[in-house]
Amino acid sequence: MRTRVKVVVVLTMVCLLLHVGAFAGDKGFSDIPDGVYRGEAEDYGGPILKLDVTISGGKIVDINVLTDGWEPYFTQGIDVIDDVIDRQSVDVDAVTGATITSKAILDAIESAISSARKK
Repeated sequence: MRTRVKVVVVLTMVCLLLHVGAFAGDKGFSDIPDGVYRGEAEDYGGPILKLDVTISGGKIVDINVLTDGWEPYFTQGIDVIDDVIDRQSVDVDAVTGATITSKAILDAIESAISSARKK
């Protein structure tokens, strides 16, 4: 029994170290100057989604959707914006029931971040 506990503890520690190590090289958004950056994306034939991503102190502090016509769809997928801000990453899950809208929002955020890194 003790051997089994030791194996579980060792495996848990290895997994934890691998998880921490995977993010050790992640610089987040510290390379992006403070500012507001515009991003755009399109979904299946719908209107083009435009949004502004505000970066301050190397962190995403606000995401503001600018496009009209997205309201019926946007209300379902809006949680993805909170997830991005909370996790400081665009690597978040799409909102169930609003997958296309969520992915369009994430694409627009990535577009804004990409354009910010090119400046």
